[in-house]
Amino acid sequence: MLTICGVNCEKECSYFNKGCPGCREIKGRVFWAENYGTEICPIYKCAQEKEIDDCGICSRVPCRLWFSTRDPSVSEDEFNQQIALRLEKLEKRIDD
Repeated sequence: MLTICGVNCEKECSYFNKGCPGCREIKGRVFWAENYGTEICPIYKCAQEKEIDDCGICSRVPCRLWFSTRDPSVSEDEFNQQIALRLEKLEKRIDD
């Protein structure tokens, strides 16, 4: 299950099926969105406002939202690797 931003919920999210059925299922209402002063993931909200299925369609990806919602427990190098993998998945529309 590929999210709007290219994360595979089932394989990459430790909360999937442990209270969360996936970002698309909960329409971006992830628990951590409150850290950004909102109820909805900023990336999910942006895609919905643009009426696009995922960020892979957007010419601005990866955008400032991707960088501003970075998990602080991940190093910059790890984060850049994650972005590269997410972009590849979005480009190919693959779930692994």
